[in-house]
Amino acid sequence: MNCFYHPSVAAAGLCKSCQRGICPECAVELPRGLACRKRCEEDARLRVALEDRNLRLAQEAAGRARRQRVGLMVGGLFVALFGVYFLVTPIQGLEPLMPFRVLAASMVSYGVAMIVRGYIYEDPAGPERIA
Repeated sequence: MNCFYHPSVAAAGLCKSCQRGICPECAVELPRGLACRKRCEEDARLRVALEDRNLRLAQEAAGRARRQRVGLMVGGLFVALFGVYFLVTPIQGLEPLMPFRVLAASMVSYGVAMIVRGYIYEDPAGPERIA
């Protein structure tokens, strides 16, 4: 591949902005790539800044996902334990009430479902995308 602006010279790489082949004379080096000198420099710098921002946001999202997962599991445990408590603890005057027992059993089921959901919760960004 040859330089887009100097067809007789071999290209050193591709411009990060326009994707054209550029020779060392036309290229300016950026933190992660090359850009056409005085043509695409600013656009390429903005692209690098955008990539940096996206990486930072993806890492923050992964942290939020981990906290959500823990919250689901802790909340589920709390609800399930309350349900078990209401199932096994006789409360004066409420023993004959079947709806109360059904509600307590529902709390246990919901709590277990929250724990399972927290355990299998997947990070929306995907584990392979976060360094």
